[in-house]
This record gives sequence, C-alpha cells and structure tokens, in this order.
Amino acid sequence: ADRFMDNVACMIGYRPLPYMKWCWSYVTPVVCMGVFLFHVVNYKRLVYNAVYVYPWWGEVLGWFLALSSMLCIPLTVVYKLLHCKGSLME
Repeated sequence: ADRFMDNVACMIGYRPLPYMKWCWSYVTPVVCMGVFLFHVVNYKRLVYNAVYVYPWWGEVLGWFLALSSMLCIPLTVVYKLLHCKGSLME
C-alpha cells in the first residue's frame, strides 16, 4: 500500500490522504469478499426469460471465468508463502 501511495503521489503530484491506504489495504478486500460470499450464499440457478434453465456446464464455465480473475492474487500469495525460504514467521 505504501508503494502504491508513492506511485499515486508521483502521478498526481501529492500524497493521498492516509485513510486511502486503509481503504486499499482493508476496506476494499473485505467489501469484495463480502459481496462474493453474499452471492455464493444466495445463489440460484441461472434462468433466461423464466423458461430456459442454463445447463450445468454453462454455469461451471461462467464460475470458472469469474474465479479465474478473483483467485489470481490469493493463489499467488499462497504459492509464494509455500515456496519461500525460512519459516512463515520469518
């Protein structure tokens, strides 16, 4: 978040307010996770025009496409943590 604030400061000419760092670090990820979990909990089969129910493989493809962009960062973090030298505390 500090490097991102430095980059933003370089682009706009002044450093953003400190609460923006908290928003980028904590508020935005929590809100995004909340929206995603709300959608998963309230999931209903996709229906077109109250008649056609999409096939299961179409919904799986849609979920795969959606999760492919959402899971990049968490999977990279897990990979880096598992393959780094030293223990987790280090």
